[in-house]
Amino acid sequence: MTDISGQTVLTVNDLLALEVLRSAQVGVAAGGHRLANRVEWVHVFETPAVTGMLRGGEFLLTTGIALAGMTAAELDRLVASVARAGAAGIGLEPTHAPVEPLAQACRDHELPLLVFGRPVRFVDITHVVHERLVAGELATLRRAVSLQAQLREAAREGLGPAGLVASLGDVLEAQVLLERSDRTPIATSPEDGLDVAFLEALDRHRQRLPTALHSRPVQPGARLHVLPRRADELDLLAVDEAAFLLAVALAAQPPGEEVPSADRARLLQRLAEGRAGPVARHVVGVSCPGVAGTARPGRDRRPGGRPSCSGGDPRRGRSARDRP
Repeated sequence: MTDISGQTVLTVNDLLALEVLRSAQVGVAAGGHRLANRVEWVHVFETPAVTGMLRGGEFLLTTGIALAGMTAAELDRLVASVARAGAAGIGLEPTHAPVEPLAQACRDHELPLLVFGRPVRFVDITHVVHERLVAGELATLRRAVSLQAQLREAAREGLGPAGLVASLGDVLEAQVLLERSDRTPIATSPEDGLDVAFLEALDRHRQRLPTALHSRPVQPGARLHVLPRRADELDLLAVDEAAFLLAVALAAQPPGEEVPSADRARLLQRLAEGRAGPVARHVVGVSCPGVAGTARPGRDRRPGGRPSCSGGDPRRGRSARDRP
């Protein structure tokens, strides 16, 4: 199995290393520069109608029965259609057809052609390859379950946004930044800071340039930035899961921590002007005990017209020097 862009996949080159192929004295007759083609299935074909059954990624096995009576032009059209369908390559046991006409067509259309020097049972090849493919899918599934379980465990432990960010960084081996909409950091992973590669990727993201950084909105009023090591499909699903869990964690925080400082200042101003609703008064009242949750215009203010946030009397909502 080969690691490509963080994903473990099977390629034509990997097939060459299988014992069942090596024992058949396999060789590369065409398309050697395309051996990194991804193999998603193995299919035996002995009819020219094979192209209608392909969906991409198939490695095709044939003894050449369907090729024996074809002209060079017909063979070229067949290989062209197979290549357009996204086949990974062809394996030929030249029992019924010569190698060179097929090899020339494969060279023309840049399709790998493997030729077996000895008779080989196609059922043995399909069995081994499909076993490898299923094992790879099972490993992917197990990793997906593990990623989700680790993130949800961090959420259940009530570690808050910082704990979830640390957990996401650990499970993805990634650098992570959770920030407010005004770009004030809430939490990072690793805790000792983000490196130059992350900061450059973040800068490119903010300039709307291509970057490996993945960013997700997190309500209320935050954004998650992740620079993963692998960046495969499972990593992106984990980022989505983390964004959801972080939204829940932020919403569950005490109101004083939930409202950004800039928003709190605006709420204080609205309170002073008598324009804030009861919910806003409650939020500011909790985070700033010197401000009464039932303030009215013209009352509970300092001489300068601003509410007090220090030395307040929580029972009466006024500062000590405002009391008679």
